Amino acid sequence: MTRRSTSAVAHSLTYLLHRAIARRRAATLGAASALAIWFGLAGSADAGLATGTLPGDPDQCPVTVIVRDGDPAPGGGSFDANFFNVPGINEAGDLAFVSRLNGTTYDHGLFVRQGDTIRLIVRGCDVGACGDPTPAGGTYRDFIAGSVSPPVINDSGDIVFTARINGGPTEVGHFLYRAATGVIEKVVAAGDPSPRGGVIDVLGGATLNNAGDVVFGAWDVSASSPYLETYLLRWRDDQLEKIIAPGDAVPGGVAAEVGGSHFIVDGFSFLVSPAPFLGEDGRILVNVESSGRHGILEILPDSNRWIVRSGDPAPGGGTLSVFESAPLRGGLYTFSSDSVAGIFTGTPGEWQSVWRDGDTVDGAPVTGFLRLSGLLPVQDAGGQITSVLEVEPTPGFFADRLVRWNAADGLFTLTTSGDPAPGGGTMALINSFTQ
Repeated sequence: MTRRSTSAVAHSLTYLLHRAIARRRAATLGAASALAIWFGLAGSADAGLATGTLPGDPDQCPVTVIVRDGDPAPGGGSFDANFFNVPGINEAGDLAFVSRLNGTTYDHGLFVRQGDTIRLIVRGCDVGACGDPTPAGGTYRDFIAGSVSPPVINDSGDIVFTARINGGPTEVGHFLYRAATGVIEKVVAAGDPSPRGGVIDVLGGATLNNAGDVVFGAWDVSASSPYLETYLLRWRDDQLEKIIAPGDAVPGGVAAEVGGSHFIVDGFSFLVSPAPFLGEDGRILVNVESSGRHGILEILPDSNRWIVRSGDPAPGGGTLSVFESAPLRGGLYTFSSDSVAGIFTGTPGEWQSVWRDGDTVDGAPVTGFLRLSGLLPVQDAGGQITSVLEVEPTPGFFADRLVRWNAADGLFTLTTSGDPAPGGGTMALINSFTQ
């Protein structure tokens, strides 16, 4: 296997070249954990998965087939496994995912899997008005996911998702599906007024908590707006409010940059930084730059504090920089770093390394890790952390390795590209996972 560059992975995720989904549930340090993984099958574009186990799983927990290429889709047509995407998952193991459809008028669908049942939520069409109507006007075109804005499902089954629109007053928007009523609400759309004044032109990935709050990044780029910066908004009770923007006070200075940059796909812009973390108590974790130093800022209802900043000492030596945060669970913060490449966990000032430069996993040197959405480290309530690392098991041979870490056992392998896949075939690229 040749070494895979980050740009090649970005292309794969942006164009949704996924093959299949599997879900596993495990007992982890006294807490339930659900893990959904997507991977390619070498030498087969449409091979499905069958019940089996991950080769390196010490608990030998089963992998359960959710859906495979060519399976009939609720509402008509069949699933196209080449266009599966990063799923959202809640504590019960329910999945929200989008897929392209074959053999029907509709081209795209958003689906939820609860128990053994897959249900259609909404459909879209690439061209024309055959998609379902949107609460923002017009009809759904397709659903933005992958490395940009995967759907998020909370424990009530509500789903926040991002869609492009045909024939409406706007091209793209965030929407919220309410499981209790089956109603879809508009959260925000490009062109809506900004709470800061001016107009929201660019949206970033959205996240959702059990209270129904939605937090996302936005960027004003039109001549009608005085701002050319990314900032953070919260939608609550049908109202938008600013959380933080460049120029706002932060501990020790002012915010110079919030979130990330944007890119253009098929004529519309979208922010590419991962969605911020939104906790059940309303706390938010977001990357902010101030006084020339990036860091993870924790925003609470009555105060803000830095969790980690570039220049802070790294466990084992060196300094940390450029951060992306995993969800806060079990009271532990987890983040990735660049200058000392690695993944670290703990509490402010009390960090330990999950993996860092020079480490090995099951005897294979680690050569890097993948930082795209759907491949960022994730953490469960028991403190276990899952990530995809690139390893070099033999000189010149590079492989993707899905690994897990906990304080008792350290870092160990769940599965590696090249391993036998459940149900037959061979694991190719590990495209994404969520937990």
